[in-house]
Amino acid sequence: MTNEFTLPGAKPSYAPDLALEPIHIALALDIDIASQRIAGRATTSVRANRAGARTLVFNAVGFASAEVSGPLASRDDGRELTITWDEPFAEGETREVVVDYAVEAPVSGMHFSHPDEAYPDRPVFACSDHETERARYWLPCVDYPAVRTTFDFAIRAAADLTVLANGMQDGETEHGDGTKTTRWKLDFRCPSYLCCLAVGRFTRFVDEAVDGIPIEYYAAERIPEEWLAATFGRTGEMMRWLVGRLGVPFPFSKYFQIALPGVGGAMENISLVTWDEVFVQDESLASEWRQYVDSINIHEMAHSRRIRVRPPSRDMVWRRSARDGKSAQRPLRD
Repeated sequence: MTNEFTLPGAKPSYAPDLALEPIHIALALDIDIASQRIAGRATTSVRANRAGARTLVFNAVGFASAEVSGPLASRDDGRELTITWDEPFAEGETREVVVDYAVEAPVSGMHFSHPDEAYPDRPVFACSDHETERARYWLPCVDYPAVRTTFDFAIRAAADLTVLANGMQDGETEHGDGTKTTRWKLDFRCPSYLCCLAVGRFTRFVDEAVDGIPIEYYAAERIPEEWLAATFGRTGEMMRWLVGRLGVPFPFSKYFQIALPGVGGAMENISLVTWDEVFVQDESLASEWRQYVDSINIHEMAHSRRIRVRPPSRDMVWRRSARDGKSAQRPLRD
């Protein structure tokens, strides 16, 4: 049977087999922005949903290197990292698999910016941007919306940089060599496309917390604080309205937003929403753009109440976005 909505040349795409399901990822990353390089160790906890399974396939596209340790065999074809344990799992059994890897100038998924001879005024940062299947260019994972894990991040970078990620900060260690390691912890199970981190020289604006939830805004250091306030300053009001309208508490322990050049549109990453810098307004521009940017802001926040609902595949993500768009229109009518 032909499908009149399918473009010529389109190939079938199926959800991965979750006989072995990732449930937690502990990430240790060393990020060098100037060289556009990530050296990482991903320790993934894997649970068996049925007995006898012993093979797991990670998406890992274009890695400079990837080495897997343990009583297992692995094969890296440049797009997928196939891992086969020597012994099959028992149902409900959990094991860890460790991947030591390096990524250099990834073509997608992680955006690097640093001054060079041609562009001496570029801001300094690295920021992830995944929707819907682009984490695979820097993170070895099952890069599919139905697969969700909790995360521990340990991100090493230059000591003068700010390091942000999903969840709540869990400590910071100075190493005495001009670098530091910042730890973040996310206890809410998160699909790979909503995993997010940002490292760089940022302007920061701390807004009033809502019901104990910290609200902060970030941008490249060239952006003044007052522009962040003009752009995102109604976020707290929106959160109070959304919580009151739905009658349920906001689901995450913080709500940070960061706007950087090159990030596509706006994205509802769990507790760390990313925006393109083009949306940042000064007071003059805010008089023209405020309602438009506010409508996007409440739209991304509305996603937070639906993130608990797992889209079974990437082709269903647009439906959730459409439903949340309807929720976002309501404050304009109220």
